[in-house]
Amino acid sequence: MLKRYFLALYILIGSSVSAQLGTDYGFNCQFNANEPFTRFKWDDGTFKTKQVNGNLELSYTKDGSIFISDWADINWQKPFSIKTSFKLESGSNDRSFGILWGATGIDNAYVFKISDNGMYTFFKYEKDKYVEIKAWTSSPNILQNKKTNVVELKSEKNVYNFYVNGALTYTHAALPFYGLVHGYLVVGPITVASDYYIINQKQTDKINLIEDANNFGQKVKLSAAINSEDDELCPVISYDERTLYVARKKASYYENTSYDDDIWYANYNVKDSTWGALMNIGKPLNNKTNNFVQYVSPDNNSLIVGNQYTSLGEYKAPGYSITHRTAHGWTIPKPLTIKNYYNKSNYNEICLSPNGKVMLLTAQRDETQGFKDIYVSFLHSDSTWSEPKNVGNVVNTFANETSPFIGADGVTLYYSTCGHPGFGGNDIFMTKRLDETWTNWSKPKNLGPKINSKKWDAYYTIPASGKTAYLVQEDGTNNNVYTIKQPESARPDPIVLIRGNVFNSETKEHMQANISYSELGSKTILGHLNSNPKTGEFMIALPRGKKYSFTANKQHFLAVHENIDLVNLKSYEEKEIDLYLTPIKKGEKLVLNNLFFKANTADILPESHEELDKIVEVLKLNRSLKIEVSGHTSKNNSKPEWNMNLSQNRANSVKNYFVEKGISEARINAVGYGNTKPIIAGMDESTLAKNRRVELEILEN
Repeated sequence: MLKRYFLALYILIGSSVSAQLGTDYGFNCQFNANEPFTRFKWDDGTFKTKQVNGNLELSYTKDGSIFISDWADINWQKPFSIKTSFKLESGSNDRSFGILWGATGIDNAYVFKISDNGMYTFFKYEKDKYVEIKAWTSSPNILQNKKTNVVELKSEKNVYNFYVNGALTYTHAALPFYGLVHGYLVVGPITVASDYYIINQKQTDKINLIEDANNFGQKVKLSAAINSEDDELCPVISYDERTLYVARKKASYYENTSYDDDIWYANYNVKDSTWGALMNIGKPLNNKTNNFVQYVSPDNNSLIVGNQYTSLGEYKAPGYSITHRTAHGWTIPKPLTIKNYYNKSNYNEICLSPNGKVMLLTAQRDETQGFKDIYVSFLHSDSTWSEPKNVGNVVNTFANETSPFIGADGVTLYYSTCGHPGFGGNDIFMTKRLDETWTNWSKPKNLGPKINSKKWDAYYTIPASGKTAYLVQEDGTNNNVYTIKQPESARPDPIVLIRGNVFNSETKEHMQANISYSELGSKTILGHLNSNPKTGEFMIALPRGKKYSFTANKQHFLAVHENIDLVNLKSYEEKEIDLYLTPIKKGEKLVLNNLFFKANTADILPESHEELDKIVEVLKLNRSLKIEVSGHTSKNNSKPEWNMNLSQNRANSVKNYFVEKGISEARINAVGYGNTKPIIAGMDESTLAKNRRVELEILEN
């Protein structure tokens, strides 16, 4: 049997209902002359559809079956109906025709067919195999001799009721959908006419609206610098809201390739509060296929882009790749390796947590509830990603989840779906992560009528402040980027966006450095980033509720450390902090300010480990470095020998710590000086505390 699959556009029609109820789902094709012929349209020479006298005419010249399909966001667990009509125009009376639903394609589908000789059957394709449910059976309800027959499927109370010409013809227990594809199936050679095709599903659930839904601002279309007569899709805004990335249709970097999208970007002019014109990002990110940004790192120096690339920057396969900014542009994207990754859908989206260690992606997999679900994957130490895990049915639904976006707090998720009650089509929803499993979420809230429409709403992206949002809206024949002000209830939890520059402390030149950050007192690195290779600029997004330490490292320079307390942070803030790295030179000295001992002993206290571990990193980064660790005490009433021994023992303790961490003993000289080398005169407690210290001196670099 010949089987064929064609997926047409899907159309969503919202009916007028109470403001608190979700919009009814309607799919209504009347095939009138004044109705644009966009649905169920096909012509390949052997199978052709056309509108004729208010009917859809389906003609197939070959033996076997063929189908044409569309898309319907039907919740199979709730009542719905599919109704259409058939009239045999030409072909023998044993040729059959019917409806197909709950499908992913012809490989997984349900089919109810009738024939002009008064017979009907119900069957399914499962994993591309034919499975008979009801054998061909005659029915007096089916009109013969090329008369019009009305076929209707009503799913009620978990039962499929099949009606022909208004008479109940067959019943069967409702069956779970494989997917959301539906349409016509005919067996040729045949020509059959259909007067209409209607799907209905009444929405009885209330919309779970976000608080202050009416306090959103008004959508503002970005200027002609951003929007054009072509489509602008997949916007991604940088954390600092100064760079916008989009995929633009048709206006391609490759002029002769009209089908592909290219990555374009624009910079925000802070002085006059305007966006500059979109610029094509060029090679190696753009090639002769669809190119688009899916995630931008907080420092704006790394991008996740769609698809996998070859080593020459050409298209390789579906998936995701990462690229990094250099002094000369962007690197050729390298594929992200995800364990057991597969996606049965032609579409995928991805976003990362602010620290870059957690990925949310959309895919259609074996256990997917609907067309696409959201999955979570975790970064391993070898830079590969764990096998995707479904985030659960609080977030995911029977329908299509798409365009996930994680707020700068690493907790708030925005995404698009039509599976929760809404205003029609895909709506934007917000949910909060409740724990570290990433599979436990709050009940999603609809962002309301100022964001969501009766059409398809998706691609919601926000900067770190959460004060504004960027999204795509359909404007007649094309899609454009809009922005809108968000109320507090729609924003992520407050964070601090730290921005600054890394400098050479001697020359004051900008420089690139690796910056890591962790919770103060913890050895676990929460995230890494690199400062801009040209400007030295860096940005870190730190959520509230903790004390943090961040460190800048570069080979041949001493690391620099800064701390920040965000325990009592109430609202979004931006802080300017510049970091100055000192070149490692012979004779350079460094006091370990965060090194603590148990009183009058050489026992290092646990809170000192973080400071010492940072020195270990410097020693590992600069393997030719040799140092002296010198212990010093303050003036006291103890004998000189006691002070000398204590200072030597403390220096030895630090040396031993470094050796235990893998540093060669030959690179470290430990010396105790007692109280013979104070750095400040005086006998008050603050002065004595400064003189009680351990110093590092560079012996060889």
